[in-house]
Amino acid sequence: MHGFSKDNKTPYKVDLFHADGSIFKNQKSVYISQTIDGIFEECSILAPTKTLGGSWGSAKGLILTLAASTSLKIPFFVGLPRSTFAPLDEGFYVTDFMEATVVDDQGKVWGKIEAAFEEKKGDIHSLNFLLRCGDGESFEFPFAWVDAKITKRNFNDGLKEVLVPDLSLWKDL
Repeated sequence: MHGFSKDNKTPYKVDLFHADGSIFKNQKSVYISQTIDGIFEECSILAPTKTLGGSWGSAKGLILTLAASTSLKIPFFVGLPRSTFAPLDEGFYVTDFMEATVVDDQGKVWGKIEAAFEEKKGDIHSLNFLLRCGDGESFEFPFAWVDAKITKRNFNDGLKEVLVPDLSLWKDL
């Protein structure tokens, strides 16, 4: 998102991490936060939302006119209520994975999930995660690699760990 002005009512450019921006089309408010895992504050949308780089189904970003109660530092995050989206396998939502530790089936800790985004190629949609490794390196891997049943058990036990196959086999592809 590109910053607030002094009056906090200027349109802002928002990058989309979801392949279909139409979920924002009829929203009357969004939630904003300084960090992805921070406290989100509800913020009204003052004017119709416009798309950037395509139609509603293929936009790369949006222009939102927001009424914020406080000024935010850049970058900040824009979110919608979980009920706006259908859950993933095992009842997960994308936000469940943010900042989760990624461990492979060999027990190696790879790092934390930093972001999620949906990729669209023709009629095929895939959810991908951006993994930030302990050495500062990062790479992407698909949600399809997550062992949903074990990850769900970990989450239910209060352990925010995502189980994936041995990533060293895939990291350089």
